[in-house]
Amino acid sequence: MAEVAIIIPYYQVTEGLLRRAVESVLRACEPGRFRIVIVDDGSPNRPLPEIKDLLDNGRCGIDVLSRDNGGPGAARNTGIEHVIGQVEYICFLDSDDEFEPDHLRRMTIAFSSGADFYFSNARRTHESITIFDVCDFPKAPTQVLCEAERLYWYPGSLLQLTLMKNPYGTNSMGYRLMGQEPVRFRTEFRRACEDRLFALDLSRKVRSVAFSADADVILGTGVNIFASSAWGTLSGLERMLDTTRFHVCLGQEFSLSETERRANVRCLASCDRDFWESVMVCTVKSRSIPATLIKHYLRLRPHSLTSLPKGLLRLIKMKLSKAQ
Repeated sequence: MAEVAIIIPYYQVTEGLLRRAVESVLRACEPGRFRIVIVDDGSPNRPLPEIKDLLDNGRCGIDVLSRDNGGPGAARNTGIEHVIGQVEYICFLDSDDEFEPDHLRRMTIAFSSGADFYFSNARRTHESITIFDVCDFPKAPTQVLCEAERLYWYPGSLLQLTLMKNPYGTNSMGYRLMGQEPVRFRTEFRRACEDRLFALDLSRKVRSVAFSADADVILGTGVNIFASSAWGTLSGLERMLDTTRFHVCLGQEFSLSETERRANVRCLASCDRDFWESVMVCTVKSRSIPATLIKHYLRLRPHSLTSLPKGLLRLIKMKLSKAQ
């Protein structure tokens, strides 16, 4: 039985990305300890033609599952359900991203040392700046797990780390399956915050966290729902709706410190301003009012209309500054 499952949600229009992702796992994995689970999320490009010759690789098993399109979270949930009772740990990789050769080895060292949750640094293709650089992490001295591998314990709260810095993404994390009912992605958050909320749900069970300071995950440029949701468009409004829903959920479901609670209230106020500004831009562009999205937003934030005059003023000032 494999020890770690690598779940790859697949929806791409560009050929060759999945093959590179799978090959990066095969270069990084130790024979017999890993299992790849590819979940075809109704992709226009089918996965098997790209990787058929990799199935009999002699290093790890590869399962290819299919489902109707439901977004990356739904695809990851399908993968999680597929491996329950068959592996002890799970990690994720998007089909346009790649693991560096040391990633899985460092992850398993952390797990064997007692970590429930692990994450590494990451960087985008052809960029030297890393996610840790952007997040200014780690700032305080850390406890060494393995100096030769640049592995460290994170002694603080995973919930607080995720809220305040969020120095990792789904593709650079792994975790121990804990309990009979594993955490799943909340698929209603399709445009934004689905990954972050998943990590926060995990934080309720996690006791020990380890990380690698090296950028062991390379982030690609394939289909990205969040990045394609531009401001002033219907998809952008859907992204803002999900972001607001996340902060509402955060305030209702999680035990926040007073500092975190105040920060969350400020984020919600910012969400209100941004949403109504984007509604105005979207209405002008499309010459129609996005009534359904407005109704959904008002159910979440019935008093948010009070921010509309300020938002209108900010939009006018922005337009004037661009015209000068």
